[in-house]
Amino acid sequence: MIKVLIIIDKWLFGGREKVIENIIYNINHRKFKIDILVIKNLKEKEKLIEKEFPNNTNVFFVEYKKRSELVFYLVKFFKQQKYDIILTTIFPPAVFLIYLSKIISFSSFKIIISVHGFFKTKHFYSYFLTKWLFKKVSLVITVSGDLKSYLKTKFQVPSEKLMTIYNPLICFRGKKDKEGIPFEYKKLNNFKKIITVARLDLKSKDFNTLFEALKLVKSKIKDIKLIIIGDGPDGDEIKKNAQEKKVISDIIFLGKRKDVLKYIKYADVFVLASFSEGLPSVILESFFCGCPVVATDCPTGPRELLDKNKNGLLVPMKEPPKMAEAILKILTDKKLKEKLVKNSKEFLDNFDIKKQTEKYEKVFMRVLKK
Repeated sequence: MIKVLIIIDKWLFGGREKVIENIIYNINHRKFKIDILVIKNLKEKEKLIEKEFPNNTNVFFVEYKKRSELVFYLVKFFKQQKYDIILTTIFPPAVFLIYLSKIISFSSFKIIISVHGFFKTKHFYSYFLTKWLFKKVSLVITVSGDLKSYLKTKFQVPSEKLMTIYNPLICFRGKKDKEGIPFEYKKLNNFKKIITVARLDLKSKDFNTLFEALKLVKSKIKDIKLIIIGDGPDGDEIKKNAQEKKVISDIIFLGKRKDVLKYIKYADVFVLASFSEGLPSVILESFFCGCPVVATDCPTGPRELLDKNKNGLLVPMKEPPKMAEAILKILTDKKLKEKLVKNSKEFLDNFDIKKQTEKYEKVFMRVLKK
């Protein structure tokens, strides 16, 4: 049996975690054994322990203060566990610690880096370390073609070491609409509902543009509500911004929700206002729910998914009037809405769970033959 360890730095139940769950639940367990190692951030430890992974999946945790402590732990861990493959989703420069631990422990496992989002290296030494690591590992997987092109150009990653595997659509296990219309929506029958599902983080999400766009839409359609699902470090500041822009009364903050799909399904338009992405799973979830999408043209992912406005409307970053215009088009043009929904549902064939899992199985076999 082939032993695979997935190393992740924190478990936030986002896109990366959904990919990991897909691999664990759907891979051929007669052929592969998958374990998880969570390092650095253990805030979600209890929730992760409670998850019902397959019986042969072990979940390990390690927290450290110094990098030397992590290396010491990994060296000891690798000597004990003897894995064939390490698949890691941590920030690429930090993979050096895994590579160093492999050398010190005299391990022979293959390393695969899975890059889930657009990133920039802050220092020149970090850039050269990342460039060097990409050449040393067995394979680099990206979640979008745009991200693959970026890595090839920015870090000169050899083509033979790059592969794109889309995030599979996981919402899927038949739980789409068991509960019906959300309770919070029942008092909004006469309102148009804009929804966004995003981490409340001002570094990666552009709530200011979204709020300005909301004001412009509100000037045309009075009965409108913005539904925000998600939590994060900047929640208070985001609410303060909404207050200052005088749109707080038009917004419903729902916090974190497990049943996100029903909120998306019964909304009129989904909006993603981001500064950067990898391949946003929430857009795919909106496709699945039949909710038309407006998204910012950020690096990377939305442009690839919306496919020249065929599957949704792409708008420039930091331009509220353009975002408002796109939202109004969907809210007022029934034929456009129907067209976008039809096209996006057909597009989802590219994200079939079984097909994507089979790609990972082939990748694992491929790197072992090298």
